[in-house]
Amino acid sequence: EDIINCPGFNKFVISLKESERLPKWIGTEYKHFEAVNGKELTYDCESCNKMISYHNVRNTPQHLGKTGCFLSHLKLLKHIADYKLNKCIVVEDDALQVNQLPEDLPDTFCYLGGFIGNKKITSKEKIVVEHKQGINTLDEKYRMVCCLAYYIPKWEIAEDLYNKLMALKRWRAIDISLPNLLPETKYVYPAIYVEEHGESQIQNHRINKHANEFYVFA
Repeated sequence: EDIINCPGFNKFVISLKESERLPKWIGTEYKHFEAVNGKELTYDCESCNKMISYHNVRNTPQHLGKTGCFLSHLKLLKHIADYKLNKCIVVEDDALQVNQLPEDLPDTFCYLGGFIGNKKITSKEKIVVEHKQGINTLDEKYRMVCCLAYYIPKWEIAEDLYNKLMALKRWRAIDISLPNLLPETKYVYPAIYVEEHGESQIQNHRINKHANEFYVFA
């Protein structure tokens, strides 16, 4: 109830209750939204069967973590829609704010952090993006990767995304599925949030790279 009635933004941080990153958010203006723990899922559960992974990932903890991450964002979208919350900022617990929010945030879904990749995952083509200060629209040949931080101005947008995600016959990782449902990709440059250094809770052996304020995975 407090978060519904608070002025300004509704800020949420998605985090496992046992995450060692959670304490840094306690006592801040961010409301803890408990993530779905992939370790508590089973490989043959409905959600895990719906999630697509490469054959060498399908029956590993990474698949469970990816499914849990998807369900966490899905659950929060439903929460935003159910309580009709506007001006919502959603961050994952490894987000670190490095810039101020602009005053002219758009009236559509907008990324506040992440990194830019080629539309085709296997493409080795060099990424060349001419950013402008403030709100940008990403060229369709690229895609925004990771759901580190984003802005939802109206609860109706969250409801629409939730319904479309639920309607998909198969799921891919949330940072792949969600952008495919957006009419266009808006983002703030430079990024408001970067990815804090540390180990991934989904990928067991991810290389030591992180999303920076220039939307580069470096």
